[in-house]
Amino acid sequence: MTEWWKEIEAPIEPYFDEILPGHDCCKDYEIPKRPLSVRPYRTVLGPRDSLRLWAKGFHLHCDPGCLMWRISSGAGSLSEEFGEETVYYSPAYNEGCEGNATVDLLCGGIVISHAYIATNTFTPQDRPAYLKLFAGPRFYLFVTGKDVLDTRLEKAPKSGLEVTWLERYIGKSYLCDGTFYGEYLLMTITKRWLYDREAKKWYITEDPRTFTTEIVNDKTPFGWTYEPGKAQTVDIRSDRMKKAGCCARALLPED
Repeated sequence: MTEWWKEIEAPIEPYFDEILPGHDCCKDYEIPKRPLSVRPYRTVLGPRDSLRLWAKGFHLHCDPGCLMWRISSGAGSLSEEFGEETVYYSPAYNEGCEGNATVDLLCGGIVISHAYIATNTFTPQDRPAYLKLFAGPRFYLFVTGKDVLDTRLEKAPKSGLEVTWLERYIGKSYLCDGTFYGEYLLMTITKRWLYDREAKKWYITEDPRTFTTEIVNDKTPFGWTYEPGKAQTVDIRSDRMKKAGCCARALLPED
């Protein structure tokens, strides 16, 4: 039996498994390979409005003083210059959208992320501010004497039947504040599967494309052309709308 005084004098083994590993305070604690990011990333506000910004992924054991906030372009102000979060205050006016702000997040004096904030001072009216054009079309089975909108398909038909279908490219328009305004048919392509008996294989024929952009010609900036198969956001604001502060979130830059 071991004497009790020998147990007291025995050295205490350190618990190395309780030592926490280090963490880069400029990196996201959940995804250490990525830097911290600002949330929300892209936002539209009204005049004299406010928005809380915070550093997503900031580690609880890090010193908030290592983070710095600044407005690198545009107007407005911040409640805090240092810390894990701040509040952005939008300007009262934003003529030409020149006051749209870029808020930088710095860690250790280096810019690691941004937030983009639009201040919209334009009251929504009956004229949209931008179009969203989709890369892929909607598919409709072509049936003679029947409204093609009643025969929508999930995807283009496969070979095996001599069938004709329509591929309709759609654009959706929105007001300055992001409210949905309307839908436009930009182009229609008619396609058909046919069978080549000599080559013993199916092939697709394509009729000339039918462009219907006259629907939006009066709202399309000079030089803009529609590219099917490419997702696009198109600015269709008039000079009057821009001057009045029609500043949409969808038209903000992205990293």
